[in-house]
Amino acid sequence: MMSERMHHVRNRAGYSVVETLTAVAICGVLAAATVPHLDTRRQDIHTTTQQLVGDLRWARTRAIVTGVHFSVEWTSASRYQVKRLKQNGSGAWVLDTVVKDVMLPPTVIRQYAGVIVEFNTRGLSITSNYAQWVFLWDSQFNKSVVVAIWPSGQTYEYS
Repeated sequence: MMSERMHHVRNRAGYSVVETLTAVAICGVLAAATVPHLDTRRQDIHTTTQQLVGDLRWARTRAIVTGVHFSVEWTSASRYQVKRLKQNGSGAWVLDTVVKDVMLPPTVIRQYAGVIVEFNTRGLSITSNYAQWVFLWDSQFNKSVVVAIWPSGQTYEYS
């Protein structure tokens, strides 16, 4: 019995294939989980675009639900504001309050001229009879995204 046990101990020279594959799989899963967290700046253009589209859709929805106009106005190449409007005595819609002030990440800028989008109580964009385009550009990774706001109030992202 002792010689049989010694024989098994001597023949065990390394790890089995199953043990090796298990260790490699665990290392692979851990590496895959940490890689997206190494450089979060790659997410800047995507996050900014999603936030802008969300804010435009939110302003349109609030205009329909509350019965007052809302607007999204670019105040600079890297900042925009969501505004609630109110009707003055002459019937014009003027600023009531700034609901949200958004500063873009340093690597993301809006290109071209300023855009003001105003939604009426039916959710229509009343600032233009044509689609309005917002061009966002990530200077670090040279990636651009276009957001279109149609006169119907629909908002879409084009990569």
